[in-house]
Amino acid sequence: MSGPPNVGRKGDGLPLVAIHGNGVDHPLLLALDDCPAEPGCGERIYLDLPGFGGTPPLDGTGGLPALPMCDLRGARRSRANVHLEQPDIVHALLREWSGRVRSTIGGDPGEVRFGV
Repeated sequence: MSGPPNVGRKGDGLPLVAIHGNGVDHPLLLALDDCPAEPGCGERIYLDLPGFGGTPPLDGTGGLPALPMCDLRGARRSRANVHLEQPDIVHALLREWSGRVRSTIGGDPGEVRFGV
């Protein structure tokens, strides 16, 4: 990418990074924002994939197969402060499943809370 990714942020606390699927940009995910919007529920970070929304396209001939690897690099470049215990596993999963899922949500299992 020739520039940093477009990032939307809301809230504060434990970060939840949401990366949209193919053919849309991060505002589609904002419809989900009321779900975790209770005070103290964490920071929601919405990344636009390269070539979508305000994020510049990939350099060269990169296309859909190159997107999974650039997503996490983009999170780091945007200073999203995303901590991943085993990023190589995340990279492998994203690479394997990127063509089969519309969106991916990741979180730290020790920190994820459901309900009120």
